[in-house]
Amino acid sequence: MDNVYVLEIPDLQQVLNQEDIAVWELFLLTAEKRYEKIRFQVSSNGGCYTFRNVEACNGLLATVQIDFDLKKIIFVQGVSNDKEFESFLFDALSQLFVRVKKDRIQFLATSGKSKIKGFSTRR
Repeated sequence: MDNVYVLEIPDLQQVLNQEDIAVWELFLLTAEKRYEKIRFQVSSNGGCYTFRNVEACNGLLATVQIDFDLKKIIFVQGVSNDKEFESFLFDALSQLFVRVKKDRIQFLATSGKSKIKGFSTRR
């Protein structure tokens, strides 16, 4: 498939709960350093959940599918070129958190920490 990025997670069912998806709240960190709620429509077909009309993506992201049967999260590109979509996807994933209940965060995606240079265990 063209314009599709797949994230395979062998233990997906241990990381995410299918029953929680219906009550998910998605938040994205803005340039102003504030978390804003993202609106979306979700539909299900067995163990596959499809997110459409994801607000805050400016059309760069067409759909996201979470497939519990195949243990994959599939990102389908919207109206953008490959480089622009890839950059958006990595930025968005590094600034996203999912809340299921007011007092519980399902997961938080953060950008990778840069390696600290100058430290060594060798003498």
